[in-house]
Amino acid sequence: MTFNTAAFALFFPIVLLGAFLVPRRVQNLWLLAASGFFYLYNAPRFGIYFLCTIALTYAAGPVIGRLQGKKSGKAALALSLLLLLGALGVLKYYDFFTGALQSALAAIGVLWQPASLGIAEPLGISFYTFTAAGYLIDLGRGKVKAEKNPIDLALFLSFFPQQLSGPIARADSLLPQLKTPRRFNKADFAAGAQRFVYGLMKKAVVADWLMAFNDAVLYRLGDQNPLCILAAILLYSMQLYFDFSGYCDMALGCARMLGLRLCENFRAPYFATGFSELWSRWHISLTSWLRDYLYIPLGGSRRGFGRKLLNILIVFTVSGLWHGAAWGYVVWGILHAVLRIAQELLGKLRRGREKKSGAATDWAKRAGLYILWSLSFVFFRLVSVSDALYAIRRCFDLGEYSLYALAARGMSILRANIPSSDLYILCVAAVVGAAMLFVLILEYRKIYRAKKEELDAGYVLRDFGPNARFAATMLMIAAILFCGRFGVSSFVYFQF
Repeated sequence: MTFNTAAFALFFPIVLLGAFLVPRRVQNLWLLAASGFFYLYNAPRFGIYFLCTIALTYAAGPVIGRLQGKKSGKAALALSLLLLLGALGVLKYYDFFTGALQSALAAIGVLWQPASLGIAEPLGISFYTFTAAGYLIDLGRGKVKAEKNPIDLALFLSFFPQQLSGPIARADSLLPQLKTPRRFNKADFAAGAQRFVYGLMKKAVVADWLMAFNDAVLYRLGDQNPLCILAAILLYSMQLYFDFSGYCDMALGCARMLGLRLCENFRAPYFATGFSELWSRWHISLTSWLRDYLYIPLGGSRRGFGRKLLNILIVFTVSGLWHGAAWGYVVWGILHAVLRIAQELLGKLRRGREKKSGAATDWAKRAGLYILWSLSFVFFRLVSVSDALYAIRRCFDLGEYSLYALAARGMSILRANIPSSDLYILCVAAVVGAAMLFVLILEYRKIYRAKKEELDAGYVLRDFGPNARFAATMLMIAAILFCGRFGVSSFVYFQF
C-alpha cells in the first residue's frame, strides 16, 4: 500500500474518520493501530524488527534521561546507539563490506569466502532508525525529556505518513503535538487535501512518466542515441525530485488532515545558486540530521578550515552510504563532497571580493549547478560505477547526436506505455510538461523567494484566493485523471 494506490484510497478515509470519532484519549492509540496496519501491509515479515526498535528506544529513554550529563548516562546512550545503528549497519551493509573485503584480499592473493546473512533489508529502516537515534541523542543532550507513554513514543516512531520515506521526525517538534488532543479543523483538512493532490500530481503525472522514458533509456545504454542518454540523465534529476517531493507533499497533506504538522523536506532546491544552498533545500530532514548529529559533533567549522573540509567529506560519504550499500552511492556522496569542498575553497579565495550577481548570472549558476547535480546522480541511479561512467562517456559522443532519434525514441516509449493514438500521446506529453512548468513556477514564486520563518506546513496555494485555489485543485485532479499512472512503481526512496 502506497499513497498512490486504491488500497490507500480505502485505508486513509477510515483512519481520518476514526481519528475524530474516537474519544480523544484514544486518538493516538487509533493512529498507532493504523500505523501498525500500514507497516504490516507493506512489510509483514519486518514487523518484529520494527517493534524491537520501538521497544529498545522506549526502554533506553528513561535511563538516558535520568543519567543525563553523567558518565553512566553517556555510556547508556552509546550502548543504545550501538544497538540501533549497529543493527542498521549489519542488516544493510554486512554483505557490501564483506564483499569489498573479499575483493581486496583476493587482489593480494588471499582467498576468503564470507558467510552471507541472506536477510533482506527491512523496509524504511534508514528512516525510523535515524528518528529513534535522534530522539535518544536529544535525550542525552537534555533537549527533550524521556517519553513515558509507550503509545505516544511508538506513534512518534511509526506514524504512517512518514514511517517509510520520512521526513525524519524530531522529538521536540512532533511529540508535543501528539500530547495535544486534536479536533477536526476545516482549514487544516482543506490545506492537507490540497497538499495531497499537489503531491499526487507530482508523482502520478510527472515522475512516473519521466520514469517511463528514463528507465527505457538507462536500462539499455548500448542501444541508445547519445542525446537520448543525455536527456535521460538530465530528466532523472527531475524525476527524482518530483517523486520524492511528491511523496513528502502527500505525507504532509495526510498529517495536516489529521491535525499534525510534519517538517518540510524540500524548499525549491533546483533554484539554488550554489551547492551549499542546494543541500540546505534538498531532503532537509536528512541533511539537518547529519549536520546536528554528525557534522557538529565532529567539530563542524570550529576546529579550523582543514578540519571543516574533512568533516564535509565524512558527512557526504556517510550520506552516500545511508542511501544504499553499493559503490555507486559511495561515489555519489564523495562527488558531492568534492563539489561542496570546491565551493568552500573558491569562497575562501574570493573572500572580501564578492560582488552581488545579477539575475542573468544567477540563472547561469542554476543551469550549471543542475547539470553537475544531474551528472553526479548517474552514479545514484545506475548504482554500478562502470555503468555510470559508460553512460556519461556515451552522452558526450557529439558526433552521434540526433534530435530526430531522440524524438522517435520518446514517442516509441510513450506508445509502449499507452497503446493509443499519437494525438493522445502528444496530449499526455503536453499535460506532463504543463504540470512540470506549473510546479516549478509555483515553487519558485511561493517557496524559493519566501523566508524560512514565512513557510507554513500547509500548501503552496496558500497565497491564492479561494476561487483560484479551487480552480487550481480541480485542474490538478483533471490532470491526474487524464494521464496519471497508478500502480506502475513505488516511490524511489522506499528502497532506502
